[in-house]
Amino acid sequence: MFNECKSNFNRNKFGMKVACFMAVFPWFILSCSSLITSKKNLRDAELTSQEKIKDRKLKLKTMGPCINKLHNQVEKQWKMSSFSEEETGYAAEFLNVMILNYENYQTDSVVLSQLRGEGGFLVRIFGGNWCSDTHAGVPALYKVFDEMNLSATNVEYNRVGRNKKPVDNSFESEGVGPVPLVIIMGMDGKEIGRIVEVPKKSWEADLLGILQSTR
Repeated sequence: MFNECKSNFNRNKFGMKVACFMAVFPWFILSCSSLITSKKNLRDAELTSQEKIKDRKLKLKTMGPCINKLHNQVEKQWKMSSFSEEETGYAAEFLNVMILNYENYQTDSVVLSQLRGEGGFLVRIFGGNWCSDTHAGVPALYKVFDEMNLSATNVEYNRVGRNKKPVDNSFESEGVGPVPLVIIMGMDGKEIGRIVEVPKKSWEADLLGILQSTR
């Protein structure tokens, strides 16, 4: 009688183990599958990122020196180990749309021909890597610079934090307000005009208006 009870107990114990295993096994398989999928997604994202970088580099070779200078500056910020995850994320977002917004902007050839005859000037730009207006406007403005053959050494991009104060230098240390802020200066460094956030007509038309206002 005792042996029979013991045998029944062992069978029940074994049955409980099987039941537990059958209950846990699907969850285990699902977890492993999710882990594999997660790793695959991360790997795919990394490959996609590398492909995007390679594609940008190829396109930049066919573009002007001004947009190349801007791209290299923001890419350097993206790679900076001292940046927070949030800051590098902003730089990555800017890089991802920079070339597209540059390519998509349609310049006015008539206005550009007038700009080419305006002589030299300097440009100081304050923009936020976090700012959608900067993402859209600054690459478009740099296309104007490239198509009017402005030297890249005449253009300076200054990164602005969310507090609207420049991060990279002491210019406009009191804050710049809405961004992007574009300050146009003569070759002597004196300001002759500015464009705040968005142009009134177009980037090239507003720029031409400022330069002609000094006559």
